[in-house]
Amino acid sequence: MPGDRCRIEPVMTFTGQGLILGATALVPMSRHSGKDPKIAIEGAEERVLALLSVAYAKTVSPGVLGNLRRAAGYGHRGEKHLAAIEIALTGLPPLPDVKEASFRMLLGERLLAEGVSAQALINGCGLDPTAFDFTKTGFNPDQPRVPAGNPDGGQWTADGSDTSRVPPREGVGSSTSPAILPPSAGDGSEPKYEIVKEPPKDANAVIPPDGVPIRGGNPPNSLLAPPHADYRKVYAAGRAIAQRPLWEHYPSAHAAIAQGGEFDFQRDPKTHKLYQAYIPAANYAVGVYMAGAGHTLSETLVLAKAYAFGHSSNYSAQDREEWIRRGWNDADAGRWK
Repeated sequence: MPGDRCRIEPVMTFTGQGLILGATALVPMSRHSGKDPKIAIEGAEERVLALLSVAYAKTVSPGVLGNLRRAAGYGHRGEKHLAAIEIALTGLPPLPDVKEASFRMLLGERLLAEGVSAQALINGCGLDPTAFDFTKTGFNPDQPRVPAGNPDGGQWTADGSDTSRVPPREGVGSSTSPAILPPSAGDGSEPKYEIVKEPPKDANAVIPPDGVPIRGGNPPNSLLAPPHADYRKVYAAGRAIAQRPLWEHYPSAHAAIAQGGEFDFQRDPKTHKLYQAYIPAANYAVGVYMAGAGHTLSETLVLAKAYAFGHSSNYSAQDREEWIRRGWNDADAGRWK
């Protein structure tokens, strides 16, 4: 609902929207006329495993599907405690960095929606795709798995017997296995900024090379930015990562347009001041950068909102989206090349 803050789930949770992890519906709630709402794991197995693997940055075993099927059954009958137990028995821990994992999952969900197969997504992320071979003989999602707490928790056991002899999978989930989107540096804390409401005296109106000033808002006003703001540089920085695999975009984008990033024009990290007059300039930069990086407008808005609801109290503000949209459209039209 407008104005509500989106909830990010650090563990798989059944809600009215479906089976949720982070901010993504692993399995959306299906609603058919004349039938009770239902979460159907059947038919969504590859999607579930792909998004779980994206979230945890390691291949998740198909063995969790048996637990999720049973959990869905309990959930449909209103037995929430039993559903929660089945989810716990998957052996998957809470997401260690729920905000970043949510960002990864939104990227993965977008790729799946655009027709990328689950196997291709996992392959492209440098993970082991063999878990997605549902045609192999003997596949049984209810086969016992290594219990939680084991470094290989969630993997299949050999017929559920001695779990201590289950060999680790080389390169998967190890320190040498690349994460889909590497964690950002720092302890997660953010510096406090003094809020400055009035525009600085050296604020400049943003004017592209075509000479037509950028105006927006209601009533329309000139877009103001600090003297060092160079949107051609913003666009060029986005272009510099456009040819990289999508899962490699996060570290560069985070350093460029996240809070405290190079193009976060609303914040001055030297004086620790946040200039409210420059908030549109920072949002405009997000659109310019993402257009340069080759993201569609819809991807840009989804990913920007995913980041914002984890970091900003006004993530749903309409003017924020309008300035991101304006930046993307101007960059896509070639105004910042």
